[in-house]
Amino acid sequence: MRIQYTVALSMLAGIALGAVAVQGLHAQSTLAAFSVSEIEITDQAGYAPISAILQTENKKADAKTLVRAGRIEVVEGTAPKRVVMNQWKSMDDAKKFYSSPVVKKAFEDRKKFTTGSRIFIVEALPN
Repeated sequence: MRIQYTVALSMLAGIALGAVAVQGLHAQSTLAAFSVSEIEITDQAGYAPISAILQTENKKADAKTLVRAGRIEVVEGTAPKRVVMNQWKSMDDAKKFYSSPVVKKAFEDRKKFTTGSRIFIVEALPN
């Protein structure tokens, strides 16, 4: 009778250990993503409310702003006028943000105050 309990407990311990290992692997499979925005603003006063909307939406989406309009030194190519860089938990989170109706409307509205922009998302490499 004791052998049956030992075997049953060993099996349960193995299942629990396997479940923990699978959870750990799943957590590692989600890679961080970074969005980089290059924006040329022609009317800073007009753009300010749109910038505020985008910053609020970033916070709601749990994005972390790493760079916003800092000093730019060109190593190669031409300098963008303004750079914003955000960190996302995953590529899917970033895509969800950029496809939201509020952000799409803000991008459409900002065309009045900008001459060009370029935005791209980069998924981080696994360690």
